[in-house]
Amino acid sequence: MVCPPRFLRVQGILLGALKPAYRPDGTPVDLMEEFYKDHTEDPDTKGMTVLDPFMRGGTTVVEALRLGCRVVGIDLNPVAWFIVKTEVEPLDLKALEKAFDRLAERPVAWNDGKP
Repeated sequence: MVCPPRFLRVQGILLGALKPAYRPDGTPVDLMEEFYKDHTEDPDTKGMTVLDPFMRGGTTVVEALRLGCRVVGIDLNPVAWFIVKTEVEPLDLKALEKAFDRLAERPVAWNDGKP
């Protein structure tokens, strides 16, 4: 999956802020290499807290969660809050599949009354 540029920018900013500049052996950390790693259990990012005081669509919130961080997102706009809440809340995949199956079986007028 190709990430949109804004996600890469936010992920780069978060990695740059959270990862140390040098490894314990003194070699510099290559941030481009870090883009392709799974950071959910990374001790440099897991459990760190990220504050997004103007979360709007939630790009920073989503990317910080993907890195294993705790996130505090704030926005005055209740629509922004609802969008971000919907993006990050757990999803019951079985219930979603059942809903898709019910939708697929529903007859529709534009298909001569067939599903």
